[in-house]
Amino acid sequence: MRKAAWAFVVATLILPGSAVAHMRPDDKPAAAAPPQPTLKLEQVGEGAYCLYGQGGNIGVVVTPKAVVMVDTQFERLAPMIADEIRKVSPSAIRYVINTHHHFDHTGGNKYFAGIADIIGQENVRSRLFSGPAFAQANYPGRIKEFESLLASGKPMDPAYKKVIDGRVQLYKAILGASQSFKPEEVYAPNILYKDSMKLYLGDEEVQIFHIAPGHTDGDSIVYFPKRKVVHMGDVFVNQTYPFIDIDGGGSSQGWLKTLDEVLAKLPADTRVIPGHGNAAGVTELKRFRGYINDLRAAVSAAIGSGKSLEEAVRDIKLEGYADMKADFMSLPLNVDQVWQEMDGKR
Repeated sequence: MRKAAWAFVVATLILPGSAVAHMRPDDKPAAAAPPQPTLKLEQVGEGAYCLYGQGGNIGVVVTPKAVVMVDTQFERLAPMIADEIRKVSPSAIRYVINTHHHFDHTGGNKYFAGIADIIGQENVRSRLFSGPAFAQANYPGRIKEFESLLASGKPMDPAYKKVIDGRVQLYKAILGASQSFKPEEVYAPNILYKDSMKLYLGDEEVQIFHIAPGHTDGDSIVYFPKRKVVHMGDVFVNQTYPFIDIDGGGSSQGWLKTLDEVLAKLPADTRVIPGHGNAAGVTELKRFRGYINDLRAAVSAAIGSGKSLEEAVRDIKLEGYADMKADFMSLPLNVDQVWQEMDGKR
């Protein structure tokens, strides 16, 4: 979704009410509520499905013992999601696995916590509780700094200006949502692991593991070897630019390590559920790994040659990835994120 739409989702779907908290009685909402999404189940393996809706893709695997669900999208969609899952199995949802802490993957936890255990890497729980405080402590200063830069009239490359404006909009959206934060309303995972764990439902093995910080510092890969299906969370997004969440502990270097270890593990005919985009295969996952590698190489070369961030954003093009969509993220924003990681500066 576009940046403005994403900001609206943060304000109204993640923490309802924050979008209207500062409206006068005679004001009208700036935008209508988003339409109810069309949910779609796509079979990706024996008893395995990718559920598309609004937010992160949900994985559903039906075993003889119970249903395993990966990610939960948003609270307001949860009853619809549960109804959709019942179309392929009347069995109970026994386990929900959160691939990371972002609310488009955990927003429905409240609904499913009443019927299932929720599993996540240990950093998911801590990020869900600490994120709002971090935003309130850090983002007002950042917003002021970058808005002053935008208002200074300083000549600025258009692509770089979009990067600065993109940061401001991101910080404002998250800060606005954080102001309505209530710890008692957070439904975080109640089963935590550090590096890896396994579930067994009869003879069905579910492998859940965290390799290195990538999209965030709490990414889980969920692998169903019997079905040859893996859910990557946002460690793989298909044909769209990824979000390297630096404030959430993300790292492009760790991202590569994770992708390399996952690719070494998967059979060639594995079906891959991405965090966003259409279900794919190992070929598409390898190509995405190539993008992360090429992005890091280009930013490293720019830093090594003495270029400024503005020059790097202007000059890095990465030919060969023209089909990737600039949606929530873009190539300039990815360059900015890797630059922050490598250069150690905002």
